[in-house]
Amino acid sequence: MSIFPKVTGKKLIKALCKNGFYLKRQKGSHAFVENSVDPKISTTIPNTPFTLPVGTLTVIRKQLKFSDEDFNIVLNQC
Repeated sequence: MSIFPKVTGKKLIKALCKNGFYLKRQKGSHAFVENSVDPKISTTIPNTPFTLPVGTLTVIRKQLKFSDEDFNIVLNQC
């Protein structure tokens, strides 16, 4: 398991929007992002100013079908 940099939900959403995803909707503190090319690739991200746990980032990475290296590149853009 790879170690991800510490990132908040808000920063992750911004980084994903720069990399081919868009904010589809938001309900409460959860944002639903979707791939602009393949709408089947989507996930829910807690839109909080707090650091996301590594387990949450791992699940988000798997749902968005990123490799560890690609997801780390996206996270480093935050």
